[in-house]
Amino acid sequence: MESLRSIYLTILITGFCIHNGLGGPVADPDPGVNVNVDINVYGGGGGLDDGKGDHDESEEQGNCNVDCGHWCYPGKDWQYTCSHYCNGDKQSPIDICSESAQAETGSITFSPSYSDAISKLEIKNNGHTVGASWDSGLDPRTITDGGLTGVYALAQFHFHWGCENNRGSEHTVDGTRYAMELHLVHYKTEYGNLSNALKYEDGLAVLGVFFDVDDENTALKPITDHLEDIAHPDTEEEIDFNHALIDFIPTNRDFYRYQGSLTTPTCNEVVIWTVFKTHQSFSEEQVKAFRMLEDHEGHMCDNYRGIQPLNGREVKLYSP
Repeated sequence: MESLRSIYLTILITGFCIHNGLGGPVADPDPGVNVNVDINVYGGGGGLDDGKGDHDESEEQGNCNVDCGHWCYPGKDWQYTCSHYCNGDKQSPIDICSESAQAETGSITFSPSYSDAISKLEIKNNGHTVGASWDSGLDPRTITDGGLTGVYALAQFHFHWGCENNRGSEHTVDGTRYAMELHLVHYKTEYGNLSNALKYEDGLAVLGVFFDVDDENTALKPITDHLEDIAHPDTEEEIDFNHALIDFIPTNRDFYRYQGSLTTPTCNEVVIWTVFKTHQSFSEEQVKAFRMLEDHEGHMCDNYRGIQPLNGREVKLYSP
């Protein structure tokens, strides 16, 4: 019995693309943002710990992880403190097993406004991440096609990053974690608004973009140059941006698709996930700018949820 337990723990710690009896990869044990009407960041729940030391249990103190409205990283207890939402069987993020993804033909159509430059952004440190919003009077940035069953309008975007370059992204691919992951959060326009869309299992469509540390990212630079202005939680700043959001999207637009959840409490299982296969780059200086931010407990980094069991869900790989 002890030897079996040792084998099981070994499988958990490896984080490789190994499948369990439920038809999905074993949870990668490494451990966005609360979707209320004020969606400064969106969703997530209780990840498993991989023993790598990314998240320290001692950080869970004070008002951390008391209930759905009071949570912080690491998120090992979210499935208990927010059990009505964060303990479901379609939770995110997941480890994407590339070899078992079902091949599909299709591509996402971005509205022309996605290519229009936005002159001003409002960036905010909400204590969990950096979120960005803009003038609501601008033409909506929308996505369609690529397996989506409707039109989805962009509401906001935000980031998840690590304390080291070998971690930070929420999703992993074949056990590999990237330094950062950008989430562009869209709601289905037929549901009227973001808050109402949370009532439907196809209410949200989130685009996930991986970032690895390499060359400087010019579209990201206006944001990283001003992160010091929002170093403390609950601070915000209007900045000159003058870039199009399409610049954040990889030019190679093959993507993985699955049905999942928000990745912070309240973990609503209402998200159609699109995770681009090709990653973007940003510089060492840019990732350090994210790591200088503070949350309500102190230093803000490793603000990502642990990998959740696939539980038999289908993952597809879309190519044009």
